[in-house]
Amino acid sequence: MQSGFDDIALCRFAVRSAGTHARAGDRATPQVIEIARRLGVSLTEFRARRLSAEQIRSADLILAMDRSYRAAVVEIVPQALHRTFTLREFARTLPQVPAERGASADARWRSSVVLVGRRRSRAAGDPAADDIVDPFLRSDAVHREMTGQLVPATGALLQWEVSAAAAERDPPPGGADPGNRPGRLGAGGRDPRSSGRRRRLGRRVDRGSHAERCVAGDARRARVRGSRDDGLHTLVRRTS
Repeated sequence: MQSGFDDIALCRFAVRSAGTHARAGDRATPQVIEIARRLGVSLTEFRARRLSAEQIRSADLILAMDRSYRAAVVEIVPQALHRTFTLREFARTLPQVPAERGASADARWRSSVVLVGRRRSRAAGDPAADDIVDPFLRSDAVHREMTGQLVPATGALLQWEVSAAAAERDPPPGGADPGNRPGRLGAGGRDPRSSGRRRRLGRRVDRGSHAERCVAGDARRARVRGSRDDGLHTLVRRTS
């Protein structure tokens, strides 16, 4: 997710992961490392972190893998209720939210968190539809199920920002408000200009850490103002 957001708005987003049951310093499992590799992401430097109240308080958005972990976050910091969702819950609701016009990327997302919270609702049918299955120490089939749930949800967040940013660059003729349809959408509701970006994301594996890319970006483009301290901070909760 970090590399995806960096490709859209370099250094405006800081994505971190932590878990209530994680052992600090643990590596990702071989199955997860292989899945990430196939998706064009390197987890060789990944190390687990234990979730803390400080991390929750500093995050603008907390995305849990399932409802039980969402509840655990709120139990630790009750004030985080309105900015804590499951990833699939947030991804399901976000496309219904209009992007704030004339706002920076991080400000636009802070607004979206508020608006998604107001529209919070249970998934139709089975409430478990908002959960991502925990694959830890489970079969390859469960890992495939996890991937089939995680990747589309993450993609929905990235696509929303791609479309919102496109709408800012190319407002509709006459200044009409696009409402819930930011950007130029092609067949299936996708921004045709985003497909190339998504293909490029899959090939960017070992390009350096988030911090290294931000430093390099600042050196190349003096107009890049974002940093870890003033961008949107997203804490992605892991189940391990």
